[in-house]
Amino acid sequence: MSALQTTILAYIDEQIEAILSAPKMWGSDESVEMQVLQLLEFRSVTLRPEIEKSNPRAVLDEYHGFLRQTFPEAPPYPLFGLTKRYGRESEFISLLKRLSEHIVRDMQPDNIFASHDLVLRLWLRESVSIPRASSLSSYYEELHRVLRAVSRPTGTRGRASHELEEAIDFAMPDVIVVPANGVPAHIVLPLDQVESSRSQEVQRGLAQLVAVNDWAATSNASIESLIDKLPEEEFPERVALLAMRLVPSQEESIRMVELGGRFIPGLQPVKIQPYYAERMFTVVKERRPPQEFDEVGIIRAVDIDQRSMRINVDKRSYKCFFKNTAVLKSALESLGQRRRVSGELYRTRGSSTVVEVTNLAD
Repeated sequence: MSALQTTILAYIDEQIEAILSAPKMWGSDESVEMQVLQLLEFRSVTLRPEIEKSNPRAVLDEYHGFLRQTFPEAPPYPLFGLTKRYGRESEFISLLKRLSEHIVRDMQPDNIFASHDLVLRLWLRESVSIPRASSLSSYYEELHRVLRAVSRPTGTRGRASHELEEAIDFAMPDVIVVPANGVPAHIVLPLDQVESSRSQEVQRGLAQLVAVNDWAATSNASIESLIDKLPEEEFPERVALLAMRLVPSQEESIRMVELGGRFIPGLQPVKIQPYYAERMFTVVKERRPPQEFDEVGIIRAVDIDQRSMRINVDKRSYKCFFKNTAVLKSALESLGQRRRVSGELYRTRGSSTVVEVTNLAD
């Protein structure tokens, strides 16, 4: 978004707030309603000119939808007329304010990915009608940890330097929450980086995460083709495991993530889907020697889409993948129970360990 657009939008929002704060100064209810709608129309033209060009009635359509929802089966009167007709004149300003907030909240730029440094769009499962704040907060916290690890030159644990911590501490201009309505519920989180001397390192780390996800989306791509996309000094298995942490799982209500923005290479946002996790694990398997694994722990978070689970052994948690479907089914039936898990463990440089499970036993 340009500086001029930002200035115009701020002025329009101030005008709307002034009208709704002291409506008597602006004339009759009809006049107040007309002025607010005109300002919302100006706001839409400023923020999303292409949408207004293709559909000049976009704001009016949202206005009429709000009236139908607020006054079911009422005649097609304007808001001031409906509140008068149904004896709700005292609610006129509060309803007009709610209408304004509703339209502004749902009013997105033509291409939000081109307007911010980094944008997360979390698509939720069909069973979710209204997104929860926890869906966003938990995923963003994980993104923050992954960015710290993939952007720092050495080490992956603990806080990084002050400059790097500052570079991954993005500002959040707004959070857009869209309930299910014809399309699945989703959350859009635009992020803008505060000016930092370590910006390039964060962008380099993001480029590596994008490269792994692009590679995972193509089932027949060789690991060598992924290695060619990463810096010579980087360990592909390390980046693959970090990218795996951003893959949505059945523990969450998220079914797919889109990661885009000015910091992301390419014109389109990269998709992050559950089945990518198993592809990413193949990078670790081919690049690291296995060790024998045989532990008793509690089965947690069995994920059919990822073909994975977690096993808690004492105070440690292991990410596990399955060698065959029969063992996956057995794990699903054993959820929450203690089982002996055997297979092969793979260690990666400066990152987590992962296990390929071959057998479950009582």
